[in-house]
Amino acid sequence: MCERDKEFLERAGAIARKAAIYGKELAREGVALLEIAEKIEEYIIGEGALPAFPANLSVNNIAAHYTPPSKACGIDYVLRRGDVLKIDVGAHVNGYIGDTALTVEIGTSRWRDLIRCAEEALNAAISAIKPGISVRTIGKVVETVASSYGYKPVINLSGHGLGKFIIHTGLTIPNFDNGDNSKLRVGDVIAIEPFVTDGRGYVENGPCGNIYRITAKRINSPHLQKIANNFRTLPFAERWCSALFNDHCAVLKNLERKRAIYCYPTLVEKKGCVVAQAEHTMVIEENGARILTSAK
Repeated sequence: MCERDKEFLERAGAIARKAAIYGKELAREGVALLEIAEKIEEYIIGEGALPAFPANLSVNNIAAHYTPPSKACGIDYVLRRGDVLKIDVGAHVNGYIGDTALTVEIGTSRWRDLIRCAEEALNAAISAIKPGISVRTIGKVVETVASSYGYKPVINLSGHGLGKFIIHTGLTIPNFDNGDNSKLRVGDVIAIEPFVTDGRGYVENGPCGNIYRITAKRINSPHLQKIANNFRTLPFAERWCSALFNDHCAVLKNLERKRAIYCYPTLVEKKGCVVAQAEHTMVIEENGARILTSAK
């Protein structure tokens, strides 16, 4: 990776983290998720980047893949006292992506230890990283921290490699010892994201989370072409399409029916229990991991 591209990656990471922290400041009882999502995304754009994916705002037992709908296509959610909100934010500069997440509890401290567990698991995993470490070893670190708190890692959610205009690529970084001896190398760009829960430690698919991606092998319609021109290979929000089409709800439903686009289902904890998440993007260097999503 050339120096200019490294600068893009560092900028994207810093902007993503600041946007997530801004989202945390906005998250209060009585505030609608749509307001938070739009302000996070506006912040990213105002800082000179673009959203790498819609702001994920997943509440309580929803672990991931939820962003609020537009008023035209769905019903917004208003935060309540005691909610546990995961804020997962991505920003990109010229396709180079920073991906980061944090968890905030609304007005109470019942889930303080669960949130702290996710953060500590992330920090422990980062501290353990060095070139040549196996991904199973990283997963074991996360699992050990979760167990020390009396919680479980979510075993079917994982960290991942990041590529240019690609959110998930290359290595999978598990949250438990999955037996995978694949090793990290100098120059790898990865996101580590422990999910922990007091539940079963497994998520299943829920309803559509209002986040889409193109699945068609050929761009064979004007509507699909417009989506591709605007979002390329990255995930996009239903509400973003309101600026592209007059009746965007119907357009998306039609494209989904034709299997030209895919709606990511929400990922819901199997027993309906609360999930907390923490995430950083980093690059692997000779001396370990250098965090890219720090709020510089």
